[in-house]
Amino acid sequence: MIGKAAPPLPKPVGAYPPLEEIADIRDDLIAFVRSRFAEGLSESFIRSCLRIGYFEKLGGGLKSSLVGRMTVHVAAVVKRGDAEIPLHEKLMGAGNARSASLFSEVLGTMRLSDSDYLMLMEDLRKHESLMDRVFSGKRSEDVLSRVIDKTLAGLYIIHGLDPAAVSDTKPPRDNQIIFTSRLRDKLKDIITVDPVLKPLMSSKGHVMQGKCRPLKSLLDSTEDWEKENSRVVVRSVVHGDPHLLNVMFRRYGKGYRVRFIDPNPMLGLVDPAYDVGKLLHFAEAVGWAKREPSVCRASFSAHGRAGSWHLNGWLNGVAPRIEANRAWFENRLREKIAKTDLASQAEWSRRLALARASAHIGLAAIIYPNNKTVGRFVLSHALNALSEW
Repeated sequence: MIGKAAPPLPKPVGAYPPLEEIADIRDDLIAFVRSRFAEGLSESFIRSCLRIGYFEKLGGGLKSSLVGRMTVHVAAVVKRGDAEIPLHEKLMGAGNARSASLFSEVLGTMRLSDSDYLMLMEDLRKHESLMDRVFSGKRSEDVLSRVIDKTLAGLYIIHGLDPAAVSDTKPPRDNQIIFTSRLRDKLKDIITVDPVLKPLMSSKGHVMQGKCRPLKSLLDSTEDWEKENSRVVVRSVVHGDPHLLNVMFRRYGKGYRVRFIDPNPMLGLVDPAYDVGKLLHFAEAVGWAKREPSVCRASFSAHGRAGSWHLNGWLNGVAPRIEANRAWFENRLREKIAKTDLASQAEWSRRLALARASAHIGLAAIIYPNNKTVGRFVLSHALNALSEW
């Protein structure tokens, strides 16, 4: 690939970073690529030398005459952040040391300033996300079933990592209440944006046709339960964000290879149900809020002196074939989770209900400022999961 004329640059997929951010890191990134050449041409780096689409708006991608007149295009993904970036690299490296290609390969990390880091990762352009396949409507039950197996096996490897291999991993706290804390914080944010929802906290009501206790009372109960149950939960290293957009797969020989991207090592050691809740997150109907928000509908009403309320969310305008594919995938994923070792652990169903509610309400809080209807749709599913606790 090196030394030959580069092919025309394709249109990059996804949103561009802000232009000022691109301009800010362009020179640093070119210097970084130069330094990699100084270290020698490893096989993995040579494989990466195609192009990097993020910089196309600045004139043809990241390209620089690094050795003589040779021009190199680097196929990679750029992730910029603070001190979490080195933790990303450690977690991904530890995972790949246990199982090659479990995570996308980190080509290198550089420090731009005291608090600013840049990580260059291989571009998985030949892969597709699990969400793209699930919401495509393709009849691919056998493919998806095998990919689910690979995905769960990958999470099992991550959960079994030695915390010492991921330095700075936070130890579990006594009486850890990670799910309830997140639910309280996000509900507070949502009600600030949508104050008519205040009756949810102090009055009983109905969500998705089922009964729901006042949320203040319910969350007091889940917090007490989490404190008590934390003594028997075996906490582990987790991916932290393995939703369907962060699970990539492609055909590999006679089977399929699954690779994870974008972990969240800042969580430290937590209940592995966190990862399973995230995996189910977009597999449930909530996924439509990310895939096609226009099909999401919601209603809320509160009435009477006691403030009884009713929150509902439903879909309108979804292609039946695609929704059937999504529903099949969700059911198949649940069946396979039920056969894992995790499902035999103490209070598993209740832990998973809280994990799902936590994942859903996090998305609802993000969506709310821009789209109250879709936010209420996701919130209805979050409270429905919480009511299963």
